[in-house]
Amino acid sequence: MAAPSTPLSAPALTRRALNRATLHRQLLLAREPRSVLDTVTHLAGMQAQAPLAPHVGLWTRLVDYDPAELDALYEQRTVLRASLMRATVHLVAAADALAWQVMLAPISVRSVQGAFGKALAGVDTEALARTAEHLLTDAPRTTADLGRLLAGRFPGYEPAALAYGARGRLGLVQVTPRGQWGAGAGPAHTTIAAWLGRAPGPAPTPDGIFLRYLAAFGPAGVADAQQWSGLTRLSEAAERLRPQLRVVRDEDGRELFDLPDAPRPDPDTPAPVRFLPAYDNLLLSYADRSRVIVNGRRPPLPPGNGSRAGTVLVDGLWHGIWKLETATTGSSAATGKAVLTVTAFGPVRAGDREQIEAEGVRLVSFVLPDAAAVDAVIAAEA
Repeated sequence: MAAPSTPLSAPALTRRALNRATLHRQLLLAREPRSVLDTVTHLAGMQAQAPLAPHVGLWTRLVDYDPAELDALYEQRTVLRASLMRATVHLVAAADALAWQVMLAPISVRSVQGAFGKALAGVDTEALARTAEHLLTDAPRTTADLGRLLAGRFPGYEPAALAYGARGRLGLVQVTPRGQWGAGAGPAHTTIAAWLGRAPGPAPTPDGIFLRYLAAFGPAGVADAQQWSGLTRLSEAAERLRPQLRVVRDEDGRELFDLPDAPRPDPDTPAPVRFLPAYDNLLLSYADRSRVIVNGRRPPLPPGNGSRAGTVLVDGLWHGIWKLETATTGSSAATGKAVLTVTAFGPVRAGDREQIEAEGVRLVSFVLPDAAAVDAVIAAEA
């Protein structure tokens, strides 16, 4: 079917309508019977800086999620964890990593230059990248090992600066077992091309990346897509695509774009309580986060592996944070009590409290299936 010659338009979207559309795209209105690969592809990647966070993110979105499915995809190298959008680590399909690597590479270069530019003054950065690529293709290496080896070839510079300076100019993957459920391995890197045995494919057009973003996060504005990706000048892509997109306004008059046939549920659609992992893209991938965050709160970036802390959605909005700990009562953690603490940002209604407790018990059963008991503590923020 030919694209329409004029933009499709619609009345302004209320913030609640925008919220429900977003939750639907993010698979958070109802758990779905999708495969892991289909889900990762649909979401245009999942934030994975905390290595186990994607497992919790998939559990909260899919019916009967089994971590073994993602672990198998890692082993098959069908998915991988690489520094891509926003120069941060994301779980993506291998095909997307190969396609997006070239387009997103300048973001990492800018990030490294800002952090280590002074420390690397005078270094031949092209020679640095070539040397590091050879070392990382030869074998996966930790940042410390890479820095030590580079320091022998570029004397007079800090090993850490050399390692990060090189990493920012190469498309790198964190190799397994990092990211696999139950694995405690530290990060070691090699190049995406070496890991997959294929050279990067042709970079997609900005138009293509904008459409992928809208499918997973729309309706959204240009600034939102740029926040998610780290790219600039996506307004040019939006203008080229305007005739075939649905163009709407939000309550504040901000122009938003969307795919014409994308789902936009009724604003009164119930939104169940959802436990999100640390760094979930739902909270990080918009310039204007008011569709899911009230009062301008900044999403937390807690340390850890991503399976013991995160955020809680109540009625589709970020309403609190959760933390999971084990109170050992015997000789091993397996005999201990799981303590789930939910700190809400305000009063919690009785019906919401019941949902939080029930969903929290399910979360504990997923993360700590051998826990002897579960103690759920729900408290309002002090």
